[in-house]
Amino acid sequence: MSNSINFNLANFTFSAEQIRDINELVYEGIEKLPELSAIHQFYRGIIYDKEVGFITGGGLVGKKGQGCDPQTQDWRVSTRKVLWQPKEWEIFLDECADDLKNTMVLYAMNQGTRVDDLTDTDYMAIVVEVLIGAVYKFIYRLIWMSDTNADNVDFETLNVAALATLTAVPTATATEQTTGSPLVGDVYEVSTADDKVKCALANGTIVYLNNEAATGVAQEGKTYYSKDTENTVTINGGGYITEDVDPEYFDIIDGLFKQLRGLVAEDNTRGVTITANSKTSKADQMGEMTADRAYTLLSDMWYKAPIKLRQMKADTNVENRPKFLVTQSIADAYEQYLIGKGIDRTYVNLVEGVQVLSFLGVPVVPMAIWDEMIQAYNDLGDTYFKPHRALLTTKSVLAVGTPNGDREFGEFDIWYDKTSRKNYILLKDKLDAKIANPDHFIYAE
Repeated sequence: MSNSINFNLANFTFSAEQIRDINELVYEGIEKLPELSAIHQFYRGIIYDKEVGFITGGGLVGKKGQGCDPQTQDWRVSTRKVLWQPKEWEIFLDECADDLKNTMVLYAMNQGTRVDDLTDTDYMAIVVEVLIGAVYKFIYRLIWMSDTNADNVDFETLNVAALATLTAVPTATATEQTTGSPLVGDVYEVSTADDKVKCALANGTIVYLNNEAATGVAQEGKTYYSKDTENTVTINGGGYITEDVDPEYFDIIDGLFKQLRGLVAEDNTRGVTITANSKTSKADQMGEMTADRAYTLLSDMWYKAPIKLRQMKADTNVENRPKFLVTQSIADAYEQYLIGKGIDRTYVNLVEGVQVLSFLGVPVVPMAIWDEMIQAYNDLGDTYFKPHRALLTTKSVLAVGTPNGDREFGEFDIWYDKTSRKNYILLKDKLDAKIANPDHFIYAE
């Protein structure tokens, strides 16, 4: 079965007299994305499952002088092992020239016996140019959004009658508790085991709570939930991939967002909660990210960050210094905060010629590609799945492994097959992404 390139020429109304060179067409949708190499640390030659060690620091050295016959001192170099497991991906497209003969592409095709061969035509040149933009977006999606368990949103509506059964799913609401003070109300802690009480948050997220109510005083870093078994709730019984989007575009590897989420679940000191994400409508989610809240978020992340990460702000190598990667929603709100305070000069160089906002001199990099992907592929219907996200880390922590020597991904292979009279485009490669050092990041969502 053939799946031709979906090139909707009906959207163009130029006549043959107006245009002879197809390269004059203007194509929308090719955005200038942050350079891959400015955000991620690429490791070359990762062809198969391979363990790589990373040095994470050194132990204590230096004791008082011992005089004659001194004893050597123990010294340990801390390391962390990462298992690369690159997975193969491919982009494989075809096009039959016969499908184009009644369009203006005719002016950009070969003639005579080579009329079906599009490989060296202006038409193929512009297709490749557009495809390059799509590939860059794919690489970002692969690195960040991937989940080997990717699944579509699948809503089930609970009602009062269902809540009376053994399979009832109560509504859970996070409560504000003052650290060190006695717990207020009947509240429950999140359980790491899925055999506890299954509950649903207002935005459809499933959580599991302990059977017994929490006692004593509120502890720092813990979230406490109340349970409501009377009000109805709509929950997502599937995944977080937009209903009509094929999950196979997302299940190649476990991307960085999933890894960060897992690491924060293991140690909540690595995470900051963005309350706007838990709102029950898209409008409320987006409207809740105000200028003051954006500033407070960056401040909370910076002062909660490991001291070693903060010290790297003064590193002589610019690439080793920490940076904030944030959704455009957070960047816009932070910019509004600065404008509101009358602060004019708040920019730093991300790379030569590219300036970004800064917080205390730390780059704040807007990742508009995140917003685009979340809104397109993490649409839960009434809400988005965690539309505001922010990460404070260094480039070296965001490790990407590829088998290539001097490029981020493989080369195009374009050919014409005389037997089928079709033109083919193939791009095939391997890739894996890892959080190289879980001690050097703070993640907020």
